Amino acid sequence: MLNFIITSKKHLISILSSGERVDGSSLFSYIEAGMSDLYVIPRYRTAFVNPFNEIPTLEILCSFYRANGMPYEGASEYVLKKAHSAFKAQTGYTFKALTELEYYVNSKSESLYPLQDQRGYHQSKPFAKFENLRLEALDLLARAGCKIKYGHSEVGSFTKGGEDFEQHEIEFLPVDAEDAADQLVVAKWILRMLSFKYGVEVSFAPKIIVGSAGSGLHIHLMLEKDGVNAMVSEGELSEVALKVMAGILKLSPALTAFGNTIPTSYLRLVPHQEAPTRIVLLRHYSDKGFAFYTNYKSRKADEILQNPFGTMNFFWPELDRQIIINGKITKTSKDESDAYFKSRPLKSQISAIISDQSKPIPSREYLERLFSQKVDEFSNKEIYPPDYWGGFLLEPETLEFWQGRPHRLNDRIFYSLEKGGWKKQRLAP
Repeated sequence: MLNFIITSKKHLISILSSGERVDGSSLFSYIEAGMSDLYVIPRYRTAFVNPFNEIPTLEILCSFYRANGMPYEGASEYVLKKAHSAFKAQTGYTFKALTELEYYVNSKSESLYPLQDQRGYHQSKPFAKFENLRLEALDLLARAGCKIKYGHSEVGSFTKGGEDFEQHEIEFLPVDAEDAADQLVVAKWILRMLSFKYGVEVSFAPKIIVGSAGSGLHIHLMLEKDGVNAMVSEGELSEVALKVMAGILKLSPALTAFGNTIPTSYLRLVPHQEAPTRIVLLRHYSDKGFAFYTNYKSRKADEILQNPFGTMNFFWPELDRQIIINGKITKTSKDESDAYFKSRPLKSQISAIISDQSKPIPSREYLERLFSQKVDEFSNKEIYPPDYWGGFLLEPETLEFWQGRPHRLNDRIFYSLEKGGWKKQRLAP
């Protein structure tokens, strides 16, 4: 943030028209120091009065320009503006977005009206203790020009170690994509300023603790032409909407690279679960990775296919030791899967083919009756591996070897896979 004290009308005009020089190399890591001169130019439509300063202050978001007067191509707001302009020119549609900003308010626990773990959806005070903070944020956001739909408490609240983590959400109305991004910037700033005022901490981290819900940043997309929503036709998804969805899927690798720069944000990709976890039987490992087997129609497999990144944790409590392995998950080959299936005992093969894994069944008796029937049926003939059953391989990208030590001065040896091989580092406990 740059602060200015206006000394004259000429000074004001100079700032509003020409902006101010800044060191680009300190703002963008990929700008070399010798070519670092950038200028910040105010965008007037973003101006709002700072609600926190005693001295009347006007806040204005800025764009980055080079010394030659051209926009800086690497600035995120310019990339979005340029993309939207190209999209309008090619399609005739305006690209709009609305966002749902979820966040946690972290404070000391209170015994009166305590938080209920993974509860609290649409609660009010006194159960939602920081409703007033949210209401004040809504008021200040509206005064700053943000288009708001509503705010409410969310379901992911939890308590740990004498601290409360109370979850809230603010949802905005559809606006042009550039304005939606600006609203998020202003909203996060206002919420952080209010948390400072209230003596608490606000976090937008996608995941705070394993086993409890995370915070999502949901972005809803809409195309509009002549003020009409082009995503719906006769009460159903339009042809335009289907093309939008297909385009997003096609470009998902690039979108993910830009949109999920924080690794833990991947934990939100599975619907209705924040960070799905499983205990699996590790069947074998090699220089390729770590393999386990399952039904490809199971919920576990569906979660993996939606989010092909995972973490394995090996924990030995008696030794106070663990290994944490992160990497991408892929299917094993058909030959590898079939070879393992055939190595299983007959009854284990039968259990695999009769189980419609993760689907409801009438009773335990039903399962045992079906099992007995198949044992009789296959007592003298071979079972062929089904196509819906096979293996997954986690290919390591990082490994951490953790050893507990006295006074919690634990050893953490971290390996990361790079172009030249494995890089070894020691991490602070």
